[in-house]
Amino acid sequence: MKRLTTRVAKAGWGDHRFQGYAVYGELLGRVTLSQVLALCMGVTLDAEQREVLDEIFVSCLLADPHIWPLKLTRVAGAHGGSTMTGLTAGLLALEGKLTGIGPADSMVTWLHHLVQLEPRAALREIDQAVDSRQRLPGFGVVARKVDERAEAIGRCLVARGRDELPHWAMMTQIANRTSKRGIQPNLASAFAAATLDLGFPPGRVAPLLAMALLPCFISNAVEGAEQQPEILQDVPVDELEYQGAPRRRSLRAAALRV
Repeated sequence: MKRLTTRVAKAGWGDHRFQGYAVYGELLGRVTLSQVLALCMGVTLDAEQREVLDEIFVSCLLADPHIWPLKLTRVAGAHGGSTMTGLTAGLLALEGKLTGIGPADSMVTWLHHLVQLEPRAALREIDQAVDSRQRLPGFGVVARKVDERAEAIGRCLVARGRDELPHWAMMTQIANRTSKRGIQPNLASAFAAATLDLGFPPGRVAPLLAMALLPCFISNAVEGAEQQPEILQDVPVDELEYQGAPRRRSLRAAALRV
């Protein structure tokens, strides 16, 4: 039988291993939660990088329940009276191409590609993308002039002299061009650039962003489940419109019909 291997963890006697570290002997009392999440992605950070990641995570705190994924979290939590129900519904809303972690994933792919090009070729590609007026992932802020989260991350990087690192510098080149059209970078592009420069592999940046946004969802799920306001529990059915995949006939129903 072929064996499956794991590098994640192993339970032990008196201590456990996580990503190669002794949980109580090496991690406990030495790392923060955001740094543990970095280890989840298989990335080990030095002291300064750990502080940068902590600052990035704090910069992501925008938990206003008027934002629709967070509103969904409260509605689901209030309807079921369950924090976990609300949290699950909200996290599902993160899986989207235009909102949530989708734009960050797309931006990661593009930035990773651009930094590998010769500088002039990269700038030509950026100009072509901006001039085409196509919607760029990670750019544009709804009903606001700027995304304060992106600006906060930028200030942290400038203060630490990390704003000239390859991915952030490339994102800045894009922003310099989009700003002429009144389009500013949002959290997705800022988070993508900053974490790529921390050494996170492209495929693991989007899940890390979901974890960074988790406090915004947890807080709304908790409050929604505790308050359970009647207005959120009784959503008028005639105000809802289903826009998903068409209804599928079960195998049992198909067999009975035959």
